[in-house]
Amino acid sequence: MDQIKFDLKAISMDAADHPIYVVFIRDIVSLIRSHCTGMCTIDEFFYQINKEYSPSLQDPQLHVAGIISYGLRLGEGDARVVPQLFYYLYNNFKVALINNKLGNEARMLRKGMKNNQILGFVFSKMLPAVATAAVRVRGAFTVLDVYCEGMAQLFARYPASHELPKEMLPDAIHLLRTVVRCLYELSRGGESLISAEKLHVACRLCSIANVLWPSLGTLSYTDTPSPSLDELKILYRRLHGWLDGSISYLEDVLILRETSPRATDLFGGLRAVAESLPPADSSAVSFVESIVTDVQRNWIITEENITIQAPGRVPGSTSTQSGQGTRKPLWDVFELTESLKNELEFWNMMQERTFPLGDECRKQDRGTGGLFF
Repeated sequence: MDQIKFDLKAISMDAADHPIYVVFIRDIVSLIRSHCTGMCTIDEFFYQINKEYSPSLQDPQLHVAGIISYGLRLGEGDARVVPQLFYYLYNNFKVALINNKLGNEARMLRKGMKNNQILGFVFSKMLPAVATAAVRVRGAFTVLDVYCEGMAQLFARYPASHELPKEMLPDAIHLLRTVVRCLYELSRGGESLISAEKLHVACRLCSIANVLWPSLGTLSYTDTPSPSLDELKILYRRLHGWLDGSISYLEDVLILRETSPRATDLFGGLRAVAESLPPADSSAVSFVESIVTDVQRNWIITEENITIQAPGRVPGSTSTQSGQGTRKPLWDVFELTESLKNELEFWNMMQERTFPLGDECRKQDRGTGGLFF
């Protein structure tokens, strides 16, 4: 580290080569942060702007490199990393929320999730916890928004989408089960009509399922047998009747344009599937409790704004203060209902293309008037 600082100082006199060398050193520092955390601490010099060096404006605190370092430790089988990575990601989100930089946080997540160990963690633990918390506590939709946006950027940003490896299908199954559980839980919240916030959450949950269709379509065309793909196919087929019924119901609601959809009419049909699923991951369950408790105790949610009580930044101060936070969206129930219908129609279309039902299955499904078992 001292040698790098010496070289930066020496080359800073060369106006032509200095900017190129700074970019090179940024890559070196990022690699050290990702791969050598236990051996070498990054000098504070590399987090600050000065005449010899400046960190990347997009990620001055090397958060992406930090995420990758946790991914490498996960790959080595270090079980202690699981709670550490959760709090690292969640605290990064809270800082971004306070500073109104949620878009930048989504971009950093997208870069971090290029590591399959991180993506598997997000699928099986982080996103299930975030989604469940968003269903249970007001305001937590903001965390779900960031993770949905990060996933959308990863899987759908480019013409050739990111491909999900076959080995990650068990993690995808965990994620889809969470989506089903959360949608069904929306029908049990004690509200007759779904609020605008929960309609937004439902749209996000469906978008999680929809962003994976290109990868699932590719995997379904392979000749190699896959028990996980078969399990996923069965689960999707069990949702066929609910999808048809919910789309038809939302069409009626949109024609009337009088009220928000009724929760039990829209999601109550998922009961049989949701209650038959295996228990949620124990780590994810504990993470849900952490998020819900934090939101209830420390978040400040008004009609216009969402922020978090943060430790005072004045040296020696023990008080707390809130940052600028993020503006709370102004939702229109009719537009959200239409968006949810569109998400479900896309889900239904892609499901029939990827895992088509045979004639016999369709007859049985119509005969029962409900879910296919």
